[in-house]
Amino acid sequence: MPGTAILIFTRSAMVENNFKHFANHAPSNIELLARLNEKVISLAENSGLPYFIYDELCQEGNTFGERLSNAVNSVLQYDFENVIVLGNDCPQLDKKHLKNAIALLQTNRLVIGPDTRGGAYLIGINRSIFNSDAFQALPWQSQNLFSALCSYECAAILSRLHDINDCKDINQVVASLSLTSAIRNFLIYIISCGRLFYSLLRELHVSSFIFSDRPLRAPPVSF
Repeated sequence: MPGTAILIFTRSAMVENNFKHFANHAPSNIELLARLNEKVISLAENSGLPYFIYDELCQEGNTFGERLSNAVNSVLQYDFENVIVLGNDCPQLDKKHLKNAIALLQTNRLVIGPDTRGGAYLIGINRSIFNSDAFQALPWQSQNLFSALCSYECAAILSRLHDINDCKDINQVVASLSLTSAIRNFLIYIISCGRLFYSLLRELHVSSFIFSDRPLRAPPVSF
């Protein structure tokens, strides 16, 4: 039986633009959302694991819980032992967290990456405890999700990270971490995509060195 697969559960940038707003200028917002998707896809690609992308074109169900549960069940149909669910809203998530989750799933049936709001940026689940009805009934998209997941099964817990849904969230991340290398690299990555992001990042009171005219490139993501 195959080991672990990654499920990227997200929406396309064009559709996500209707729900999350980081910039008033729609093209800039769509570009940023596209980069968030690219970042998590790159992370999955470089993990060495098989991965599946479920966006609005292939998600099935009326509620978030139904759509996610159906997506996990679809991946398990390929006989994987574990599924790691990732979204696109946690720029702090990096190869270390994913590598740790993969390792923990070797000895744990549930791995949770909690966010700062009571939700989760990563869920790793073993097929032996996956119950579609119970899984979809969890309080998704709420501050009670993490505690409900912990009640679902004894879990291994990863580091708590920030997720982002709007400019205020990004500002809180930058302020709380004082521009650590992870966030600094992420912001540099955004800037390298085009000058449309300059106005957005200036609103976030990012330090002036980021706005230098020298060419900036994203650091490679690899294991």
